[in-house]
Amino acid sequence: MGGPVSRPEPEPPAPGAGAGEPFVDRNAELARLQALLDQALSGAGALALITGEAGVGKTALAGEALRRARQSVPSFVLCRGRCVEQFGKSEAYLPFLDALGTLLVGRGREPTAQLLRRYAPTWCSLLPAIGDAPDFQTIGATKERMLREMGDVLEAAGSESLMVAFLEDVQWADPSSADLVRHLLNRIARQRILLIGTVRPGELQTPDHPLRGFLAELRAHKLCHEIPLGPLGKAAVAGLLEARFPRHRFPPELAERIHHRTEGHPFFVTSLMDLLLDRGDIVSQGGGWSLARQVPEIDFDAPESARALVRRKIEALDDTDRLALQYASVTGREFLSTVLARLLDVDEMALEERFDKLDRAHRLIDTRGEEELPGGGLATRYRFSHSLYQEVLYEDLVTTRRIKMHQQVGHQLVACYGAEAPRLAASLAFHFERGRDFPAAIDHLAYAADNAARLSAHGQAEEHFARALAMVEKLPAEQRGERLVGLHQKLGAARLATSRFVQAEESFTEMLDVARSLEKPALEGMALAGLCNALFFSRRIEEMAVRAVQTLQAAERAGSTELQIEAMLMVAQVLQEDGSLTDCKNLLDEVLALAGPGPTRARLAGLVYRGVVHYWQSEYDLAEDRLTEALALASELRDGLMVLISLQFLGLARGNRGRMSQALAALTEGKEMGLRNGDRFWLPRLASHIGWIHRELQDFDGAIHHDLEGLSIAREHGVVSAEASALLNLSFDYTQAGQLDAARETLERLENEHSHADWFGWLYTIRLEDALAEHWLARGQPSRAAEHASRLLEIAGPRQASTYIASAHRILFEAAHATGDVASAVAHVDAALAELRSHPAPLYAWRLHGAIAQLRAGEGDRAGAHVAYVDAAGVIRRLASGIDDADLRGTFLASPAVRTILAGEAEA
Repeated sequence: MGGPVSRPEPEPPAPGAGAGEPFVDRNAELARLQALLDQALSGAGALALITGEAGVGKTALAGEALRRARQSVPSFVLCRGRCVEQFGKSEAYLPFLDALGTLLVGRGREPTAQLLRRYAPTWCSLLPAIGDAPDFQTIGATKERMLREMGDVLEAAGSESLMVAFLEDVQWADPSSADLVRHLLNRIARQRILLIGTVRPGELQTPDHPLRGFLAELRAHKLCHEIPLGPLGKAAVAGLLEARFPRHRFPPELAERIHHRTEGHPFFVTSLMDLLLDRGDIVSQGGGWSLARQVPEIDFDAPESARALVRRKIEALDDTDRLALQYASVTGREFLSTVLARLLDVDEMALEERFDKLDRAHRLIDTRGEEELPGGGLATRYRFSHSLYQEVLYEDLVTTRRIKMHQQVGHQLVACYGAEAPRLAASLAFHFERGRDFPAAIDHLAYAADNAARLSAHGQAEEHFARALAMVEKLPAEQRGERLVGLHQKLGAARLATSRFVQAEESFTEMLDVARSLEKPALEGMALAGLCNALFFSRRIEEMAVRAVQTLQAAERAGSTELQIEAMLMVAQVLQEDGSLTDCKNLLDEVLALAGPGPTRARLAGLVYRGVVHYWQSEYDLAEDRLTEALALASELRDGLMVLISLQFLGLARGNRGRMSQALAALTEGKEMGLRNGDRFWLPRLASHIGWIHRELQDFDGAIHHDLEGLSIAREHGVVSAEASALLNLSFDYTQAGQLDAARETLERLENEHSHADWFGWLYTIRLEDALAEHWLARGQPSRAAEHASRLLEIAGPRQASTYIASAHRILFEAAHATGDVASAVAHVDAALAELRSHPAPLYAWRLHGAIAQLRAGEGDRAGAHVAYVDAAGVIRRLASGIDDADLRGTFLASPAVRTILAGEAEA
């Protein structure tokens, strides 16, 4: 048990002098903590929760255990963070950011920074002490990635030495920090990591407490070792008297009376001892400590609670000290000298000297060290030595004074932190709300939500927005409208980011209603644009089309070019999904012209969508140009979604141009980004696209492996459209590998489970008809192959999907030749060659020339076969030159289809 040590006396030795904080009667609890430290040192990590009410000695127990560990453990790293009580939500991951901050000072700074750069790049941008600009790989980070990276950092640190993370006041942890604790508990059982937390269980019992079930969950699943602390026994009180007053001559009944009066509550015990000393009942005498009167004569009618004792101690201070501490209590348990000096309008140096005395003589506060402010000035950080001091000082303020102080604290914090004030947004919102400055509170709740979203703590972001929306009702009616619009817009965007499309639609609909009531077409258009996005990803395209037209109309009424561009992009999305590619590309060309060359999100979206349409229409060189520019711009704007889409289609475009290793590099980079960020939608597709590269290089085992991976990811996360795409890819794999029964089984599964696609159905149908045509051709059923190839041509033709048009003509050529229809065969082969001349596609070209060569050879046309073999072999060599991986290049060149062509060329 630890408590405040009374102020020094010249004679006899000061209470507790030379021994630090007195610590008694916690041997069993100390032994449990020591055992957990030993287990963690041997590689069996755990979570220890020290539970008990305020003042019971939780922090003192942890401190004593760690002090002893320092003496016995050769290599030991400690990071210490605290949770902060807030009215409402605090900053996401606050205790962990605080803990990392303790390691980023002194000698530990660079080793810690190196670990974070290597294992947790997304956390680096949140820690100014590291100072590195966030790199490309941090774009699009998700909550899952944040959790995983912190686990990786602690695991790496624990591989070198025992790693202890000490989190104080877990009852005030934000939900993201609680999620991180849960994540760590699933990882540390075999690591040299010990998490220690202190908890006041009583604080978790309110019905609306966000962590009410957290402790119960940990207990139920046996995920923590709980170490409860209760009151001290009589012997412990006697021991504490001995520790605090060395060489005393107190009668035994003194300890009994103190124990009876305090019921053994540790903080109450030490506070009562302080009171007896301050009152003169305990005096120094003859080199020791004695009582000034007999125990029965001493007035033990002290206040009935630890809080009342604290209050009496505070009342003994002079008015200036008490006022300074009251202002400090409004700031929080920790506070800065600069902020407090401005609040009190006093000289900062004089204030620091006064606090130095309060620290040494009264032990009410602790000096925590210096902190550099954003403007370059230095401030001293202080902390109340016990939370009860801060709580009592705050409770004793009258309401009017408290409101005024909170307003002043908020404004002074903004002044001190300047442009960096938004990173304190949750605290500032708390002060402004308590200070009844509701406009400022709403603004900072919105900042806090943005901060949480940046940390991928989207649940907390939504709660901040919800609180801000509720607070708008406290504003005058004339001030509500535009604030409601802005908050609904931000809340809708937060819900879109977490794929909660129905809820996002609700937010944008509410935004739309308010905007229309204000009769402001620009705001109406912004609401409609957000609603279009929600409807698009909900796959409600017909409704989206109606809203997109309304967005255009609102843009026209508002006279806003920016909104017009946004509306045009919405219409373009509708046209893409519908397969109206000619109209879509014309509209996107207008968007890019209107957006201009600047680094805007409108230009980014225009570049990406236009690049995709170029790709679908087999304009692979133009697609690569657009998508390369889009990738650079998406990286600059840190738009993770657009980075993933750009990498995906850039890889596909490069592959279709025959630059296979460059294609594989882009797709692999996209897949790695998706894995880091916990992506669900694009990751299965990227895996299947990598499978496509392997299939085109005749590595069918590799293709099947990657396509099965894509199928597994899609099914695990319920991404139906990606599941259908993976099955289609597998059918191609099996057909080309000659595993025709497996191919047929896969195609039947597609017909049974994915009989139609309700999103980008035209593209799904094109690929399905291509797969069926290839399959029936491989099975030697040319009429069925021709049937599907004709359907493929009907769908691909109007959309100018040239490569698919060429594929359809090649299959129709082979089918016609097999049935003896020479005229049709000639017409289709000429059409296929014409498509490939206008839209080069080497992956299709070598197969077409190879098919022509084999058919002519079969007819005895050796000269015609030779020309076709030479053409096919030339394409093959160009493809092989773009494969950097020697094994993959060898697989391609050694495949039967390629060997046949190369042999045919050599024979001629």
